[in-house]
Amino acid sequence: MKNLIQRKVNRFIFLLMLSNFYYNIYGQTITKIDSVKFDGFIQLPLYDISPDNQKVAVVSVQKNNEKIIIYTQQSDSSKLLVSSVLDQKGAPPKSLCFSKDNNLLFFSTNQKGISVSKIDNNGKIYFYKNFVSADVSGGEIIFSNIKDMQVTGDGKYLVVAKSDPSAVILFEILSDGSLELKDYIDSSMPTKIFLNENIIYYNGVIGLNYPEGCCKTEILTNGKLSTPIKVCEYSINQFTSDFKYAILAEYDDLKLFKADNNGIYREEKKVSFNSEIGFDDSILDMAIDKTNENLIISSNSKDNIYSFEINKLTNSLKFRKVLLDLDYLNAGIKFTNDGKNMLVFHSGSGNFINKYKYRLFR
Repeated sequence: MKNLIQRKVNRFIFLLMLSNFYYNIYGQTITKIDSVKFDGFIQLPLYDISPDNQKVAVVSVQKNNEKIIIYTQQSDSSKLLVSSVLDQKGAPPKSLCFSKDNNLLFFSTNQKGISVSKIDNNGKIYFYKNFVSADVSGGEIIFSNIKDMQVTGDGKYLVVAKSDPSAVILFEILSDGSLELKDYIDSSMPTKIFLNENIIYYNGVIGLNYPEGCCKTEILTNGKLSTPIKVCEYSINQFTSDFKYAILAEYDDLKLFKADNNGIYREEKKVSFNSEIGFDDSILDMAIDKTNENLIISSNSKDNIYSFEINKLTNSLKFRKVLLDLDYLNAGIKFTNDGKNMLVFHSGSGNFINKYKYRLFR
């Protein structure tokens, strides 16, 4: 019995040493490969990258002149070129996302509900249809006050979160790009949607943020949404793509949560910028890379971008380094879907999209 206990202790010590060794030889490098400047202000987080990584959609606002700008990356180049502009004057988009086939852009406005635009092979965007309301049992649901929208990983559904009145809405995306209402559930002000990247038609887990916590629902075999179940007492900022870990930014603190066997998220570790980095800073935006092992954070006061390790052996967060020391404000972060590039959207002396080659080494 003593030998068994000793072997377990030795194994734990070995794994801990391996984790520390792994941390010391593991890292990231980023290299700027493009920078695009445009007039107007970037509206965080109103931007998206198409699944094929060839198009970037950004909402720009300047003197009540709202626009959706489509940038296209040429297949033989890393450069982003403006390929099209969709005028949205007087109807600023509140959320947007690409379809999985890269040919549609969904976006919402309070004036026009949910809009669908088509994008051709040259990156030109054309308005297609508006969806303002739909008849449901007991009355009519108006597609206004949209907080977030996401397309499921199989490309079949558009999931929408709205407020006033609050609801989660499920649309089927038809072959012609139209939307067909499949289900909606009354809900208490959902604010953000998270989709498992491996979501499938009959078993799609959807994370829903609320002011009082985070819930999950599923797409059932009949195309309906299951009743949301609360899985965390806090609103989550970011999930790993496998939904095993969740991150919460609270002022200058980071909290790491891990899902138990029942899918309930329990707090594992809290770290503060002051203790990890050595000075106070506040958190603006974050993204998790393709490996689910690295958390990238932009700050609101020091204008830096930081890298943290998500250590799955010790269920902890550990500061790695300052990835970028920036000279501008309001930096949003998004990885391309292949994880090879990182885009930083920011305002400051000008409004830019900076594109970086993101490399991991061991």
